[in-house]
Amino acid sequence: MKGKKKQLLGFVGLALVFAMTAIAYSLPAPGAAAQDLNISVTVTAEEGSAKIIAPTDGAVLTGRTTTVSVSYNKIRSMTTTMTCKNASGEQVFEETRNANLTEPTGVANEQFTIAEGLGDVTCSAKTEARGLDGELYPDGVSFTFRAMNIPGGGTEDNPVKPPVNPDEPCEGPTCGKVDENNDPIVDVIVSDDVEQVSVQVYDADKNPVFVDKDGKETPLLTTKDAFKDGKLTITLPMSDYNAKPGKYVAYFTATNSKGEVVSVNEYWFEYMPKVETPGTGSIFKDLNLSRADYLVTGLVAFGAVAGFAVYLVFRKSRR
Repeated sequence: MKGKKKQLLGFVGLALVFAMTAIAYSLPAPGAAAQDLNISVTVTAEEGSAKIIAPTDGAVLTGRTTTVSVSYNKIRSMTTTMTCKNASGEQVFEETRNANLTEPTGVANEQFTIAEGLGDVTCSAKTEARGLDGELYPDGVSFTFRAMNIPGGGTEDNPVKPPVNPDEPCEGPTCGKVDENNDPIVDVIVSDDVEQVSVQVYDADKNPVFVDKDGKETPLLTTKDAFKDGKLTITLPMSDYNAKPGKYVAYFTATNSKGEVVSVNEYWFEYMPKVETPGTGSIFKDLNLSRADYLVTGLVAFGAVAGFAVYLVFRKSRR
């Protein structure tokens, strides 16, 4: 009996050993678990950025100087390049500046000045910034330098329209201004290179409007002494030439001190002659009398009639 008990205990003990061995084998070693944790940890550097905030893309600038401003973050070094081309596509300007960055985050400003006499040119500004993470962050914009510019000038498909009521100016990019004769008023911006601005208007059949009695063109001329802080206002005297209602285009031509053309702007607009209010038939309608004039005239007339009546009564009583 005792032998059977010892044999049973031996089997139980052996089973426990096998079970504990199996459990220990299935559990990972402490060193292996720590190694797996280290492999799963990844450290990523913060990304940088650089964006040109001025001039804006598509901007039209008047003059020869502009400041390119770049807002940057987490940047180590940066270069800015400006290039310009004339109307023929010829490159006429290129300069590159290395920014002197004292902080990794901020705004960098670089000033560029194109040569005098280039006229209207199309330019681009590009920046390349190297981030603290070693990556390259580029950005770029395109803009135009004009020796003369007409903000809000209309196009052939969308001409500037006169306000319905001149006393209540309309709003919008193609809403024009007119004077008391319904003649268009145009605001012009010019650079220091401009000495004179001439204007000629053409109708839908390309016939010039500003001509003398012999049909010779007589464009409007405005010289530099009429400019004020780089701005001038030109009224197109359509009514003086008995222009008919319709769509017209005005060509504004700017020349420098040498007589060279430095800028040409088109200005499309619709013209509507002023409609005169029909007369009421009064004999006084052309005398331009005010209400006070009418009152004084009436009192004088009343006094004259009353005096004549008193004279007749006095004369009759004498008889």
